[in-house]
Amino acid sequence: FLTGRGCPYGCDYCSNHLLNELYKNKRKKILRLHSVDYIIRGILLLKKRFPTLSYFDIRDDTFSMRSTEQIREFCEKYKHEVNMRFKCLADPKTVTKEKIQMLVKAGCTDIIIGIQGSQRVNQEIYHRNQNDEGVLRASEILTKHKKLAVMYDVITCNPYEKPEDII
Repeated sequence: FLTGRGCPYGCDYCSNHLLNELYKNKRKKILRLHSVDYIIRGILLLKKRFPTLSYFDIRDDTFSMRSTEQIREFCEKYKHEVNMRFKCLADPKTVTKEKIQMLVKAGCTDIIIGIQGSQRVNQEIYHRNQNDEGVLRASEILTKHKKLAVMYDVITCNPYEKPEDII
């Protein structure tokens, strides 16, 4: 499920790029997030309606984009009221030690990190404002949590890649 809509990034490979352009100046905010209380109520309804559920999969483009305060509020309420494992997506720019610690403590067992390509491909081709240093910093934070399965999302077989990009 989604806890919000939209993405502030304008990466050329993503549908959000088109949606951000299509709705430019037609909506107040590109990124619209539900409140933590709204999310928890929705999760509890799903948990009650489908008692065989074993986890929740939060599919926001980047759940880690939420502020540290929002992550803290979500994690405290989720652990106390839901207490089930969950998965989410993040991006290297918004991964912090504090956010990941809170997510893992609340029950996050799997996280997908969007890398997409090399720094050159991300910046020149995808127009994704991300650098290799940020990816490495995020991976150092994530690998410290042995119970957290970390998956990296990479776009492969890009015709614009050079051999050095792949390496």
